[in-house]
Formats: sequence, C-alpha cells, structure tokens
Amino acid sequence: MTSALAPQKTSSPPALRKTLRGAGAFLAVASATLAAWTASALAAPAAASSCKALQEWTEAREANLASAPTIKERAELQSREFDARGQAGERIFAEYLRGTLAPDTLKTCVARQEDRELLQRSISNAFLSGSLRVLKSTRSPALLELIGLAEQEISTRGFHSFKALSHEAEQPIQLGPRKAGFHRGRHSLFMDFEAIAPEEWLFIFVHELAHKFDPRLQSATVAYGDPAVFEDVFRHVAKKGAAPLSKVDQDRLRTHLRAGLDRGLLAEVRAWTLSFSLYEAGVHEGLWGRIDWVDALLQTRPVSMSFERFTFEFLDPRFGDPEPTGFYGLPVVRQELAALREELRSAR
Repeated sequence: MTSALAPQKTSSPPALRKTLRGAGAFLAVASATLAAWTASALAAPAAASSCKALQEWTEAREANLASAPTIKERAELQSREFDARGQAGERIFAEYLRGTLAPDTLKTCVARQEDRELLQRSISNAFLSGSLRVLKSTRSPALLELIGLAEQEISTRGFHSFKALSHEAEQPIQLGPRKAGFHRGRHSLFMDFEAIAPEEWLFIFVHELAHKFDPRLQSATVAYGDPAVFEDVFRHVAKKGAAPLSKVDQDRLRTHLRAGLDRGLLAEVRAWTLSFSLYEAGVHEGLWGRIDWVDALLQTRPVSMSFERFTFEFLDPRFGDPEPTGFYGLPVVRQELAALREELRSAR
C-alpha cells in the first residue's frame, strides 16, 4: 500500500551506486543508499500555487511596525507576523507531503535572503512537529518509543537540533551529495526537503531519529572525541614501537578503536537495522510509500538472515579504515583495528 500523503513514483528506479563515504574520525553513511535519494518525485505545479502558502506571512512581514502608534498595536502586528509565519511553514509541509510543492518555492516566492532564513526556522518546526504527528499513528512499539524520546526532548529542552533545509539555505554542515545527515559532534539532524522525495521523507526521518537517540552513539562520540584520552592512548601505544602491547595498553587501544567503530560503522548498522525492520510496517500503515532503492536492497536479504546481520554484511565492506597516517599509521594500531573488525565479522 502506498501512503495517501505521497504519490507513487512513475519514474524508473534510480541505480544504486556503491561508493565509499569516508572513514576515520567520522565514518559517513554508505552512499550506496544515500545516493538514491532524489528530487525527481517532487511535483512541479505552477509556482503561484505554492506561493499562496507564503502570501499572508509576506504581507505581515512587510507591515511597517514603526507606523503603529502604540505598544499594543506593535505587539499585535508582531503576533500576526509570528502566527502567519507558523501557518506558512505548516502549509509548506502539507504541500510537500502531498507532492504539490513547487521546486525552489522559497527562492521563488520570498525575495530577500534574510526573510528566507527567518522563514526556515518555522519550516523546520513544522516539518518536525508534522512528521512526529503523522508517525504517532503507528502501532509499532519500536517506532512509538522513538517518537516518545523525541517528544520528551521537545517538552523538556526543546528540539532545536533539527533543520529542514531548502537547497539554497545556509548549510550548518557540508552535506555534499547527501540529502540528510546526523552530525555526531553537534548532535544535530539536517534534511533537505527539496532533495528528498515526499514518499521517502518519513522513512529517512525515522533513520535520522534512530541516530539521535542511540545511546551507544552518544557515549562513543564523547569517548572518541576526548583529546586527553586520545593523547594518552597515542602516547602509550607509540612508545612501544614494534614491541607487543601490554594487556593494559591493548585494552586502552581497543576501547578507543571500538568507540570509533561505534560512532561510525556500527552506528550505521544499528540505525539502518531499525529502519529496515520498520520499513514494511510503515508501508502497510500508510506512513510512507514503497521506495525503489529500499525494495531493491531488501530483496537481496535471505529470508533466514536477520536485519542486523544483513545490514552489517552490506555496510562492512563499504566502510574503509582510516588513512594509514599519524595515529592510524602505527603498525600496532592497524593490526589491532584489523583484528577487532575481524572479530566483529565472526561474532555476527
């Protein structure tokens, strides 16, 4: 069943490209899957239709607050502008999910860059709250738990680390060919809604939430990024030269290397395992439509193989080791990393 909110694709399935997306301090998600995200399914009605979502806000934004003679009147104008901006974000999200949002809507309908940046905040709020609202209809305990964690963060601290971006928005991080990402250091989610097909949005959103609320990823990021710990490991390992490491030094090195894998390869394994395990349920519940590249990938999974095993075997060869320079240029480090990865392969 295809989601009523997103039209079925009519174009041919995009080819899966299997390319490596970095390693080392930050192992990026395999681009064999990410490269398939495309804007081709975005409908392109007349721009005037999409601009209607911004008309009221544009009028309120252009109101001259200085012309209001009283503080009360100025406050009323500001309140009107704030409400209109929020409604504009919600209408953009609704049009996007229906597949009726014209390409480059913000750039076409809002002339000033500073206005587009201001509107971007309301759009992010609308995409976040709207996505959670749609997903709450699920009957999946795992997905409901994920949504609950997001709602808890919103109620206690606000969820300021999510940004729904347009093509021309100022990017807080360099996404490159990717259309979405989770920044380990900033603990932030970024999704380009003008580059992600509507029927894929909620599935990718769930994947990024899986990263954000992965406790092992959080702890590994802290441990791996601690410069004092790194220097301590580097100092103890480097002074050994070619000599075998003591049990203490070997454990120290392995803890550091495991943290690196836990924030890279293994983090992607956990997030994609959850995403793939929820895919069919989401299709049947109408949360998202069938996605060509997901179907093509999952058709290669043997029925008897678990999602975790399948995901690991798919991603493992696509995540190379860090460049053999500096710390990772030490023979003992390369040997321990190779041994650790082989143990992970044998244990699954």
